[in-house]
Amino acid sequence: SLIIRRLSLRGAISIWAACVFGIIEAHFNGSDYIRAKELNAHLQYGIAASFVASAAWLLVFRSWRVRVVAQITAVVVMTVAAHIGGELKHGPFFKPNEEALNSSQK
Repeated sequence: SLIIRRLSLRGAISIWAACVFGIIEAHFNGSDYIRAKELNAHLQYGIAASFVASAAWLLVFRSWRVRVVAQITAVVVMTVAAHIGGELKHGPFFKPNEEALNSSQK
């Protein structure tokens, strides 16, 4: 349907925008990260998610099975990238980071 096609296109555009802004943010603030390996994995999964989301949008005109498999794959890759990014920001198991602890003590 038209709604599915539009949402798929918006998702693909949004994830590309997130990648671009993430690369810009990492360029200016990424050198502070001690865990460069995890930051690189977050970057690679984010870029992969962008390509998979774009492929899912291109496959939206195929049969519903192909479209659903492509969209589910895009969601899974994006979820892995987001989880790695969340762990970078908040630590394992998303415990509060130092900024959150310091601001709550003030």
